[in-house]
Amino acid sequence: AAASPGCSTALGRRQSSNPLFAELSNHKLKSSKQRDVGDEGQGGKGENPLASFPPATAKDLASLLSEATERLDALEGKVKGARKKYEDLLAYFCEDPALDPQQFFSTLHSFVSTFAETKKRLARIAAAERRRQQAKDMRRAPSQAGGVIVGQGGLDLTKHKP
Repeated sequence: AAASPGCSTALGRRQSSNPLFAELSNHKLKSSKQRDVGDEGQGGKGENPLASFPPATAKDLASLLSEATERLDALEGKVKGARKKYEDLLAYFCEDPALDPQQFFSTLHSFVSTFAETKKRLARIAAAERRRQQAKDMRRAPSQAGGVIVGQGGLDLTKHKP
């Protein structure tokens, strides 16, 4: 769904006001600084942050950092995908792009719950109406059938002799 020209500024405001977006940005900043440091050192001092550890530990920490960075990148991709799907969902329901996910899904849950309860209530009403109609038909049956009493399952109870 194509967004209107004002949507990008609304999205930017939403991202800056949402603590989750702020936290993700903070993690991105930290991980990019750690990637930039690498073996060249930290903060321009020419020091390797892993130099104070024994070589085996430094190697383990470097592989841990590499694995954590890969996981973070994968999770950032998933967050972007989820954000895009949410924006598409808002567009599908013609909702404001700045709508908070908590509010949207709370409203959707309330609607679905109320719909399900109403469907059950209407099914109970329809079943009661069918029972009422069957009882009414059973009371009318002897007079319409010429005095023949028809039991459950369609048996003619007047022809059976004990």
